[in-house]
Formats: sequence, C-alpha cells, structure tokens
Amino acid sequence: MRFGALLAETGALHVYPSQANYFLCKLQGISAPQLTERLLDRHDIFIKDLTGKTGIAGDSFIRIAVRDKNDNDTFISRLKEIQEYKC
Repeated sequence: MRFGALLAETGALHVYPSQANYFLCKLQGISAPQLTERLLDRHDIFIKDLTGKTGIAGDSFIRIAVRDKNDNDTFISRLKEIQEYKC
C-alpha cells in the first residue's frame, strides 16, 4: 500500500487499486514507450509497457512491480527526476 500511495503522490500517473505484486498505472504527460525507454536507458530500471496489449487502449499504461522498500524508493526518485526533466 505504501508504494501505491507514493506512486499516486508523484502526480505523474493514476494508480489502479491492486491486490497483486504490481500496480497498473495510467501515465499523464508521457507515453509508456517513452518512460520505459528512459528508465531502462538512464537508470537500468525495467517496467512493463502495456501498449498493444489486449484490453488496453492507447500508449499510456504501464505495469510496475512491487519490490523491496529500497527498490521502490529508488523507482519513485527516478520517476520524479524524469518528471522534473520534462518541465
């Protein structure tokens, strides 16, 4: 729950409620392919781009795995950096 709340607080995405070990998120202001590429190229962080998946419309949905506290905090930090860089 903590990670989901932190994701939502970034303002970069809408987090759908989950009882699994991942969150489905709809991005705002950047496409899933763009974010996936930036995180992987710049920070070696891999997220699942859901563009083209059955039942998913558009290119703004991603899946983010819940990891340990350190990994989750690192992800939040990198997401905020990318968000600041865009402005």
